[in-house]
Amino acid sequence: MRSLCLFAAACVALAFSSSASAQQFIYTPKNPAFGGSPLNYSWMLSSAQAQNDLGEDGSSAFTRDPL
Repeated sequence: MRSLCLFAAACVALAFSSSASAQQFIYTPKNPAFGGSPLNYSWMLSSAQAQNDLGEDGSSAFTRDPL
């Protein structure tokens, strides 16, 4: 029984070690200020403006007192 378990463990270890592979990750910046494509500028600006929760006077809804 013990030799069967050792044989099964060796087979599993061999199967996992032969199928392991890796890939190379390459960083490409998106922001034009940090070396990204200048064509991304309008998309990044519109995305930032859509997420902006400040009002015209610079105050957000979370800083105003409801009372």
